[in-house]
Amino acid sequence: MIVYADSSALVKLAVAEPENRPGVLDGVYLLRLDRAVLGRAARLTPALLRSLDAIHVASALELGSRLDFVGYDERLIDAAAAAGLRTRSPLLTSRR
Repeated sequence: MIVYADSSALVKLAVAEPENRPGVLDGVYLLRLDRAVLGRAARLTPALLRSLDAIHVASALELGSRLDFVGYDERLIDAAAAAGLRTRSPLLTSRR
């Protein structure tokens, strides 16, 4: 399974919190930010999407649609879902 975690979700995995899973950071890979990702981020809707959030969604889209996008920010999760990505957010799920 491929999971794209935004930076806030990744930090939660590295810090001792109830939803952590031991050893999860062993499989983390970094993606290179290139012009294609930035161009895709600029074309995402809504236009009011914060720049870093747009870069996260565009980066995940570059990896393909067979991944789960994990985040803790409702606006980011909504944007990822609108772009066609499967989303998960342990924090937001408990609030809805």
